[in-house]
Amino acid sequence: MREIDRRIRFLRRRLDLSEVVDPALRSQCEQVFFSATVTVCDNSGVENTYSIVGVDEADVARGRISWVSPLAMALLKLRVGEVANLRTPTGINELEVMRIVYVELD
Repeated sequence: MREIDRRIRFLRRRLDLSEVVDPALRSQCEQVFFSATVTVCDNSGVENTYSIVGVDEADVARGRISWVSPLAMALLKLRVGEVANLRTPTGINELEVMRIVYVELD
């Protein structure tokens, strides 16, 4: 019971500190920040699209990555045409930013 109460207090604090972010307010932004949907091209020419979301919203199967993930951290503050160096177990992977949009996620 004590663990459940502790978890409830933790979640209540998270809710009190939470803030709704409207991606439409950043529509003219040219850099990658929280709530951006970014299309990148890897070394082999394969394009992938990721949306940078909060920790609780992350879902890799839907292309939503947490803002604290290594991939998101590598992409933050980049502009179209810039390259992110992502360190993986197989080596360094270069990802070129192809497109940045701020759209509402469903």
